[in-house]
Amino acid sequence: MRRAPASQNVKSADYTLVDARDLVILTLGTFYFQAVADEARIATDEAQVEAAEALFNQATDQVHAGTAADIDALRTKVELQTRQQQTDPGVRTTLPFRRSRLRARSVWPRVRISISPTSRRTSRLTV
Repeated sequence: MRRAPASQNVKSADYTLVDARDLVILTLGTFYFQAVADEARIATDEAQVEAAEALFNQATDQVHAGTAADIDALRTKVELQTRQQQTDPGVRTTLPFRRSRLRARSVWPRVRISISPTSRRTSRLTV
């Protein structure tokens, strides 16, 4: 009679362990995908700055050639400066990573987690 409750306790402990593992995998996967999304946002911001620079250069060339008004160059300059201010290099490269690490440390204070870019398109999560 004592045997059935003990086996149920073991089974319950096994399920608890499986649930804990699943929670760890889910949380780490979430951190990883958040870091990948942050990298994509950074790449998008950089592309927008490059596009604004190209438009500014084109508008400036047109003004110098006499085929466009000065206001067009001014508009593209304002657009370029706005994009540059929105994508501050110090914030966009360190903030997403720090945010992800802080989230991870709040969940598991003794686990070392690092997210390092292995190439332009992929990242690696190390636990």
